Amino acid sequence: KELEGIDLCLKILTDLGVPFCKTAGKHTIVISLIKTRRALKGMQTKDLSCSPIMANGTRLKAMKMMNALSEKAYWTLPNLFPLIVLKMVRWSVKHGVCKYSAVAFLWYGLLQVAVFGDFKTGREFSKVAWDLQRRLNAKDLFSKMSLIA
Repeated sequence: KELEGIDLCLKILTDLGVPFCKTAGKHTIVISLIKTRRALKGMQTKDLSCSPIMANGTRLKAMKMMNALSEKAYWTLPNLFPLIVLKMVRWSVKHGVCKYSAVAFLWYGLLQVAVFGDFKTGREFSKVAWDLQRRLNAKDLFSKMSLIA
């Protein structure tokens, strides 16, 4: 059932113009990480929580779908998970933030700690995530974010 749900989310994302490869390998993850680091280069982490609000309805729908897919992928398709998080972070930087950006920044911070041992960056992104959650009054994401943090 989990894989059916993931396949449905992937189909919807493809229909929205945001395709993901369910069988992506480490090379694809590294490329996505490099793209994300480039997008964040020169930015102050604290400024992310004050970024403009994402206004494009299609992008908002895609962010909502990626948010739903991220936790399913975390447990079921671990190579897909970072690709989702990294795309959400890049979109938040490029197109503005939404309530799902808070979750993406929290996941990104967790990846920084778990994969790279970078506690400073992890803590900074955690703070940005919670600041954004409060700014956007995203009470519905509080439990999910508490579980991640």
